[in-house]
Amino acid sequence: MKRVKIKKFKDYKFEFTGPSRLLSHNYRFLYPRPIIVIFIFLFFSMSLFNLEYLPYFIALTSVYFYTVFVASRHSKSVEVKRVYNQKSKEERDEVFNYQIKNPYSFKLDNILLIDSIQSSTDQRGKSEYYMHLENANANSITHESIELNMNNGMGTKQLGPFVAVTSDPLGIHQISFIDSAHKQMNIMPKVYPTKVSNTKPDTLSNQFGLFDSHTKGENVNFYSTREYTEGDNVKKINWKLSLKNNKIIVNEFEKNINGTTYAILIDDNRIHFGSGRISTLEYCKDIILSLFYQSFKHHNSLGFLSHQSIIKAKTGVQHVQSLERRVANFGLKTFDRSQLYHKGKANLKEAKNLERKVIHYVNRTSQVYMAIPFISGKVFNSYIESAKALTKRGYTIHIVIVYGFRSVLKYIEGENRIWLSKFQATIKEDLTVKIEYIKKSGMQVSIVEIDDNMKRGKFIKEAFNVT
Repeated sequence: MKRVKIKKFKDYKFEFTGPSRLLSHNYRFLYPRPIIVIFIFLFFSMSLFNLEYLPYFIALTSVYFYTVFVASRHSKSVEVKRVYNQKSKEERDEVFNYQIKNPYSFKLDNILLIDSIQSSTDQRGKSEYYMHLENANANSITHESIELNMNNGMGTKQLGPFVAVTSDPLGIHQISFIDSAHKQMNIMPKVYPTKVSNTKPDTLSNQFGLFDSHTKGENVNFYSTREYTEGDNVKKINWKLSLKNNKIIVNEFEKNINGTTYAILIDDNRIHFGSGRISTLEYCKDIILSLFYQSFKHHNSLGFLSHQSIIKAKTGVQHVQSLERRVANFGLKTFDRSQLYHKGKANLKEAKNLERKVIHYVNRTSQVYMAIPFISGKVFNSYIESAKALTKRGYTIHIVIVYGFRSVLKYIEGENRIWLSKFQATIKEDLTVKIEYIKKSGMQVSIVEIDDNMKRGKFIKEAFNVT
């Protein structure tokens, strides 16, 4: 919703405080408008007793109401607009353009543009950006732009509210053009290469034979027929059906796969921390997307599973792109007992429910990768125990642990910083104990550390190196 606000005298509040804080608390009272109103009142009062002050009162009053007229004209027809690309990609530089249309013969002075762009952050982790223009000429459209790097993670990001603050030519009246509508910008992920071992069935296993062909190329198993489209191989044309239907018909065959890969994202909000790009959720999504694209090259069918979503394993480019969009816009699941971790008692039912989903939807011959952040405690332990139970049922589990509070703590304040600092003090010892336990339980494990000082691709590349 767009609206215009002209500051009134009551917006310049005066607070009576101690001498040391009197100026800092009331700096807005020193703006031109409250000062000129005070002088108008003083000259009016003095002119009641001495007519020599009447010309000053008339002059100031005339100037004041002239600027009121100018401000009201501006507030009715001046337009401020943001122009941007609705789709972008991680780490790409995007230009945000701002247009100020001033149809009147009065120019706008001291323009301040304030915009909230969640798809980009500065070095302090802030997403508010300020731009200053000296003026917007009369009867013209003024342009201003800012180039930002899309460095705050993937998915749908919010833009707004957007505010433009200006004043009349004398700087007396402050006018705010406010666009409180939240726009969206879709940031597609940047997929980093990684090293994933090829998923191959064990020829000595009693389950051998459940897999499809191990070689590249077309499967010999007939699937269906369809009408010919440009680019189809002429060797697939079914000439008999084509003659019967008076149109070209081609045969379709089953696709070859080397194996099935499932990625499990633990989207429990109680063990995730950080925000935007520097967060465990963002790292988990990067790891899973890299896994998908690497497995796709190896002709594996791909599936995804979490508390909120189940996508059965399939092959094909369209399926991979669908997985990419789903994972990019994925958020955390909020449970009822989501108070601060060290205060609440973990509910182990969530881990058991996820375990039942895996048993129901995932075949035992599949290679299962679980991405989970590390916070030592009952919630993390419950998911590891569920993975251990799946291993006993014959599943092959590879756990990827995302850890590291050092980089995240720089952007966290308040009580959350206190309890995360306590975990940071003992994280190395706790992590070593958990890794040994996971190995003894018959699972593979690898670790990825969050570090905003180094390139993310380096850590993703080694994400599946077994420790």
